[in-house]
This record gives sequence, C-alpha cells and structure tokens, in this order.
Amino acid sequence: MIIAVAAYISYRYVTAANIYAKAIHELEEGNLSSAEEGLEKAIRLNPWHADAHYELATVFKKTRKRTDALEYMSRAIALNRNNPDYHLGIGFLYFNDIGDKAKAKRHFEQAFILDKSNYTACYMLAVVSEGERDLGKAVYFYKKAIKLDPNLTMAYKRLAALYNAKGMEEQAKACWNNVIEIDPDDKDALTFFGND
Repeated sequence: MIIAVAAYISYRYVTAANIYAKAIHELEEGNLSSAEEGLEKAIRLNPWHADAHYELATVFKKTRKRTDALEYMSRAIALNRNNPDYHLGIGFLYFNDIGDKAKAKRHFEQAFILDKSNYTACYMLAVVSEGERDLGKAVYFYKKAIKLDPNLTMAYKRLAALYNAKGMEEQAKACWNNVIEIDPDDKDALTFFGND
C-alpha cells in the first residue's frame, strides 16, 4: 500500500514537471492561453510547484489580470521565500502595475538581501530612493548597480541626471562618457554631447 501511494505521488510530480516544461515552452512562444492552461494543470498536480505559481503569475501580468498575478506571485513566495527572482517580480508588479512603492521597495530590498549580485534590484532600489527624494541612497544604489553590471547605461544616465541637478558637471560628464563608450549610438548621450 505504501509503495502504491509513493508511486502515485511520484507520478503526479513527474507529470506536473513535464506539463510545466511544455507550458514554459508555450509561454516562450507567446501562446499565453496554452501556457496558462498548462501551468494551472501543473499546479493542480503539484500544488507545491513554486515556479509554476510564479510563471502563472507572469502570464496573468501579461494579460493584465493584476489581482491574479499578485495572488500567484504571493503563493510562489510563500512556497519559496528564498528566491530573489520572485521578490523582484512581485516588486515590479507593485511598482509598475499596482502603484504601491512601499511594498515594491520591500521586495526589491529582499531580492538584494538574497542575491547581493542582483544589479536589477540595486537599480530599482535607486529608482525608489530617487522617488523618495533620498538622493544619497539613490546615488549609492546606482553606483552599486553599475559596479555589478558596468554596462548598465540606464544607471549611468540616472546618475548623470542626479549629478547634473546637484551642479556636479564633471561627474555627470563622466557618466555620459561611460554611456557613449558602452553604446556609441546612444541618442541621449549624443544629445548631451551635442549640447556640450
């Protein structure tokens, strides 16, 4: 009897994993309804499949079902609190779609705590800090993001704007020089140097 139960549970988990893999392929191909259907089926077979919950949330986010996206991202985090990508994803959901910057900030912070090399979390913490008018913290996180990804032109641009606002023209110009070095065709950098 115990062997039969174990075999049944194992079968459900293996089947869920296979369905999940097919659903991810559908998601990558842009077939959102097929991906949604497959991910829901994978969750029915294995309700503890955190990645399936998270990916279903991304489908809901793409189809503008914010409430469902928030519910499934929250479930993914409840199943695996130590995945920085889940915190980053729900942070973006709060920041861009729901408009709750405080909750977004908490999740960006958690993503960074869990993964100190997460340049996206650093960048978003800088953006949030800038919005809170904590410019010292914004500068710190933009610099940290750049240190983690030296090709992150967005961070150089935002940092240049902060330096420019503070009247620190040489530091701003150095940021723009970095942008133009990374991408010689960057329109913002070309505009800056066209006006210099």
